[in-house]
Amino acid sequence: MPSPGIRINLFDATVYAPATSNAIVGVVGPATKGPVQSLLEFTDEGSFVTRHGRPVPERLHAQRFGIRYLKRGNALKFVRTAGSLAAAASVTLLDDTGLLSVLRVEAE
Repeated sequence: MPSPGIRINLFDATVYAPATSNAIVGVVGPATKGPVQSLLEFTDEGSFVTRHGRPVPERLHAQRFGIRYLKRGNALKFVRTAGSLAAAASVTLLDDTGLLSVLRVEAE
């Protein structure tokens, strides 16, 4: 059950990013285990589940999305937040040089 003021919209994005795509998806959210506030990249479902575990029923939508995406997509960047679904986190995607910020995602 989400926290008050948090609205979760789920959609299956896997049809938009097949395994042959060069798209990288970024997700920020809670997980059952793994390092907190660390940006990790995954290329397959098995390594994601080994590091962050399987989601528990009715919770951890970000983790569930990551697993579903990796069934067809080829690259996922995931940041695990601590605590509840309302925990704050941020991640910045840099360009190929590692110097310029391309995208910043914040979740509260």
